[in-house]
Amino acid sequence: MCGHPNPDRDHLDTVGMGGNRNDDLWEDFSAIPLCRGHHQERHTNMEKFEKKYRINLWRESHRILMRWLRYERD
Repeated sequence: MCGHPNPDRDHLDTVGMGGNRNDDLWEDFSAIPLCRGHHQERHTNMEKFEKKYRINLWRESHRILMRWLRYERD
């Protein structure tokens, strides 16, 4: 979104309380990198966030995952 050098993993699927966010999670496959400010804004209202920035976050997470899978294969 803004190019912040140290983004959070914003999970579109709920991780749940007590989940170890330092380990790799299945939920990471539907995560997007967002800075802390955009992460908090997205959690406030996802529909409003997507409309404001003209982005479909699920589509974007899929695009990122596919790019990563192609990179891993090469």
